[in-house]
Amino acid sequence: MAWINGVRKQNEKVYQFDAEKIPAHLTEQLTSIRDFLYATEKWHEELAQNSKKRPVEILNESLKDVEAVLEIDNNLTLYRLKTPEALDFESK
Repeated sequence: MAWINGVRKQNEKVYQFDAEKIPAHLTEQLTSIRDFLYATEKWHEELAQNSKKRPVEILNESLKDVEAVLEIDNNLTLYRLKTPEALDFESK
């Protein structure tokens, strides 16, 4: 992600769509996806900066009141949130 930060600092766009080659409705959808990805990256950066807890503490807290329902490879597990507190933590 370092390259994205470098591009952003130079105020350049990472993704540009040629409106003449792509239908308008598809350009709108791609732009929405792009904007979502930018917002998500910024949110993750802010979350990491604002966290006063170590990653291990955050992970342990995130596993309270959840149930693993699906493991995809070794890198991704989907969880069911079992309590309102688990939902609150996930929302933060």
